[in-house]
Amino acid sequence: MKHYLLLSLIPLCLVLFNSCESSSSETPTPPSNTGVVFPNAKYTSVTAYHFEDLKGDPIISKEGVLNPTIKKEKVLTEEETNSFLATINNRKTYGGLYTRCFKPRLGLVFYNENKAVAHISICFECSQQTAFPLIKAYEETPVATHGYSEEGFRKLTSFCDNLGFGQCGE
Repeated sequence: MKHYLLLSLIPLCLVLFNSCESSSSETPTPPSNTGVVFPNAKYTSVTAYHFEDLKGDPIISKEGVLNPTIKKEKVLTEEETNSFLATINNRKTYGGLYTRCFKPRLGLVFYNENKAVAHISICFECSQQTAFPLIKAYEETPVATHGYSEEGFRKLTSFCDNLGFGQCGE
């Protein structure tokens, strides 16, 4: 009886082992949500906003509505935009610790004509951000160190201060 049971299991095992795909020579496909070089969209202007959302909502809602807590705004020059993008797309900007308060104070919206095509909201209190689309340099950083590095924090708070905004990480 034992031999009969053992013999009947052999074909079953062969079928199961042969149906498995071999991945020894294939490279796994990376996940599709690994982020982009921000903003990854054509834009005609960029506006920075000083806002104070204590509920943790970003500068633009999922419905595409601008946050109602805006205190001040400034249309950025090309130089200011390039400076910000160089910082936010640099992996060295990230790598620090963070907390979970998320009360964003700085938001940037990239517009193509009058339509928002990308946006980022930054909380200096907890060293966190939300962005659409996701930022590659941020997404490639281990989750435990998604906060800003010392250098990244300094550059972002300096950028905010130079805009004449308040609550820039003090």
